[in-house]
Amino acid sequence: MLSALRLGVEFNLVQNLTVGQINKIMLLTQPGHLQRMAGRVMDAEERDQLRARLLREQLKDLCLAEAGRKRRSSRRVERARKTP
Repeated sequence: MLSALRLGVEFNLVQNLTVGQINKIMLLTQPGHLQRMAGRVMDAEERDQLRARLLREQLKDLCLAEAGRKRRSSRRVERARKTP
């Protein structure tokens, strides 16, 4: 999911989010960081729940570009794929 967001940022499809913020979220959602935030060892289900809460909080103000803008950007992706 975060890789898709990174791509969206690069193609100006996602607003109010930077690559630096995505990098921070990627780091904070690793198992060791989640357990350190919680202050205890957690099983996989508990980590998943904490990760989901953290992602919802970090991405609550996320804005997507308007539909017309998406189409133009997707054309750029297609052109980039065709370029050798």
